[in-house]
Amino acid sequence: MLTAANKLFWLRVVFAIFAGLFSGIMNFSNESALFGVLTIILFYLLSYFIGKYYIFSEKNVSNSSLFTTGMGTYIMLSLFIWIFYYTLHVSGFL
Repeated sequence: MLTAANKLFWLRVVFAIFAGLFSGIMNFSNESALFGVLTIILFYLLSYFIGKYYIFSEKNVSNSSLFTTGMGTYIMLSLFIWIFYYTLHVSGFL
């Protein structure tokens, strides 16, 4: 059985994959890389609000733990997916 914290963590893993793929597909690179970073931040904020109002709606949880749960994994995975997709795209594999 998944706890609420585990649900939030796995939600952020899925959102990191989507944010990284979206940034790669939209070809955010060089001058437009800021838009890719902003996309990743917006997906993270969306996961925060989903966690606050849906996953932890009945529970008392501190905002700091709600904000930091899975943050490192989210950042590293979204950047990895973005860079990996971009590398495959530039090499002509995709």
